[in-house]
Amino acid sequence: MTKSENAERKKAEKHLAEKEAQLRIALDNLPGAMAYMDADMKLVVCNDRYRTMYDFPEELVRPGAYVPDIFRYKAENGQYGPGDVDAMVAERVESVRDPANKVFEDRTSDGHIHEVRRRRVEGGGTVTVITDVTGERQAEEALRESEEVHRNLIEGSVQGIFIHDNWKPLFVNDALARMFGYDSPEEVIALGSAERLYAPEELERLKDYRDARLRGEGPPETYEFKGLKKDGSEIWLQRSSRVIAWHGQLAIQGTVIDITERKKLEEKLQITLDEFGAVLENIDYGISFFDSDLKFQLINRAFKDMWGIPEDFEANRPTFGDLIYFNRYNNIYDVPDEEFDEYVEQRSARVREGSIPPQEMKRADGKIFRYQCVSLPDGGRLLTYFDITDREQAMAQLEKEKKRSDQFNKMATGRELRMIEMKKEVDELLERLGEEPRYK
Repeated sequence: MTKSENAERKKAEKHLAEKEAQLRIALDNLPGAMAYMDADMKLVVCNDRYRTMYDFPEELVRPGAYVPDIFRYKAENGQYGPGDVDAMVAERVESVRDPANKVFEDRTSDGHIHEVRRRRVEGGGTVTVITDVTGERQAEEALRESEEVHRNLIEGSVQGIFIHDNWKPLFVNDALARMFGYDSPEEVIALGSAERLYAPEELERLKDYRDARLRGEGPPETYEFKGLKKDGSEIWLQRSSRVIAWHGQLAIQGTVIDITERKKLEEKLQITLDEFGAVLENIDYGISFFDSDLKFQLINRAFKDMWGIPEDFEANRPTFGDLIYFNRYNNIYDVPDEEFDEYVEQRSARVREGSIPPQEMKRADGKIFRYQCVSLPDGGRLLTYFDITDREQAMAQLEKEKKRSDQFNKMATGRELRMIEMKKEVDELLERLGEEPRYK
């Protein structure tokens, strides 16, 4: 590897480390607890809020931890409230296997209420976001106890409260008016319709929710949407809605929280992830991530090009061994057919054992790679490959030219010695003939 190549590699590694650090900072500064579980029910990553919310033992939330064990710990420690431990664990496991973007709540034995959101992501894993909504739910329960208590609470709430009849404003508190940039609740009520508070692209969805709620159907109780402030700027909001009785008629009450800053943070996080992905896709190192079962998690463009991997190959999360079998008849491995199964097992076993220091790998098609394996904290493996074929061929050509040069120099030296001997013989002959030596 040239100095330039080495410098570029170090620069790329440093950039990658910086992006990973930025990602960790972003995750740890999310307002809620976040955890990502893979399709094998193993914890891939979680933020600090997830660890501290439940006071987990450190070993229980390390990457690679078995998620049902986490659920069992929570159930046994009252985090799901009273009930059969096995049944509560099974229910949570099923919610991870089939999240379907569901939102539900856990009520702990000490009175806390946690809103749990699960969402399937590409690759079969599930992202869980947990928010402590104890204050919000307690406020809603207090509202039901007494209309007077209700009014006193919502008037002083930091959350926006909006009550409407078919989107005609009936009641708005100060917090909601400020949230949308209006001077007073009366100014919002004077609009005559809530439509002017919603972004145009949200109107159809929110109307469907409203109508379904009035029909007694089950639209989402909590959802996010984009609103429009008085000056026309957009804000992101989270709202919990329910049907209530308001002065003898049915109405819909919405409790609104401004989540604009959270959305901005999520966008920054996505940008960081995209940049990280762009780095992986544009370096010449072939990179592949495997989980602790040696199943594919991520491979980059260079890796696919090196091994002729089609785009859909990783869809079913093949193993490291599957990769070798894929190229069995592609002039890659100089291994007899009857010995191939044993070869695959030996290669897989070596990767399972742990890190492999950098070494050269020569393929049957003449390609030469610098290859290494790194053990990851979650039990997975990182394999990297760098094509050094051109460099090795250049080195071989240089060695060949050196040998030719040595042979030539040896021949030239032999001729010089022979000429000296011949001159000496000529001088001796001239002396015997009585003549003056010519070369002395």
